[in-house]
Amino acid sequence: GIPRNMTGFAEKLREAGYRTHMTGKWDAGMAYWEQTPMGRGYETFFGYYHHAEDYYSQRLSSSGPPDVCGNMVDLWNTTGPARDRNGTAYVEELFTENTM
Repeated sequence: GIPRNMTGFAEKLREAGYRTHMTGKWDAGMAYWEQTPMGRGYETFFGYYHHAEDYYSQRLSSSGPPDVCGNMVDLWNTTGPARDRNGTAYVEELFTENTM
């Protein structure tokens, strides 16, 4: 993840009084809360963490037999899985709906 002594963009925006929302692929850590978008200053988040998300089902995909992740859904809405949203539309459409 991003080192904690580095100030993120969202943290600076919030200091200036702006509201913050992150949409899309978060690739800056997730092992600890402090590495998630909310731990880095975003108020809300709608997106995914892993590198192999299927754009239609929002499940982790693989080219071979199921791995340790199985059919895990990788679509998140701030603090938990967006179970009611996965598989309802192409992921870019979902991102647009949650950004506008």
